Amino acid sequence: MILDKGIPDPFVSGLMRRNWDFYQFFVDKMREGWTFHGKPIVSVTPCGLGTDGPMTVCCNLRGATEFALDLKEDTDYALQLLDLVTTAIIERIKAYRRHLGMEEKVSSFAFADDSIELLSLEDYRELIFPFHQRLVQELAKEGAAVHIHLCGDAQRHFLFLKEHLRVRSIDTGYPVDLGKARRELGPEVELLGGPSVPLLRFGNPQKVRQTVADILASGVMEGGRFILREGNNLAPGTPLENLFAMWETGKALGRYDWD
Repeated sequence: MILDKGIPDPFVSGLMRRNWDFYQFFVDKMREGWTFHGKPIVSVTPCGLGTDGPMTVCCNLRGATEFALDLKEDTDYALQLLDLVTTAIIERIKAYRRHLGMEEKVSSFAFADDSIELLSLEDYRELIFPFHQRLVQELAKEGAAVHIHLCGDAQRHFLFLKEHLRVRSIDTGYPVDLGKARRELGPEVELLGGPSVPLLRFGNPQKVRQTVADILASGVMEGGRFILREGNNLAPGTPLENLFAMWETGKALGRYDWD
């Protein structure tokens, strides 16, 4: 049924019509000089210029367990669905860029695909990587740097992505060994990461301070391309004192001495 429906219209199908209604509403408000708590609107951007990634979208459509089984037990169908989703993503982003007066290909391209953490490196390379290649080829200029967001246990994919997809920035989740990632990837790849979501939510300031100190001492700062942040979300109810502990430890120990 999904395949039979084909590619949705990026401006009027489903929630995207509402997306553009909201966008136009706030563009009009900006032009009228509307303010919020005394602050003006200075920029409005619609959603849909990025993507959560082909595999993640397929998992959303089919369910993660179902699509993982599709990849193994009905590979032809899974590849057809990945092709449809990838084509729809590319057509949507290009259409939005044209509509907003942007170039169809950009010099820096970012996307995510958290669900590849479910796959071995071999299965990723064979089944999903070709669709990631298409995204980059169609949406980024030749030689453009690629930024990818990957939650979860996806570290085994990092080096392959650097070498084969021009990934030069990785927004990590957990569990990730950031020191090991730096040693494998070298100083030219930007890494974003930090204490895990459960630690920040259920830990205490002392444990957060120690974890941040260990991360900063792991070698991840080599080359100056590390951004300390939670890895990679904040759960409801996260104590502010834990966030202050991360912030203060980062300020104290995360400084670079430039020669």
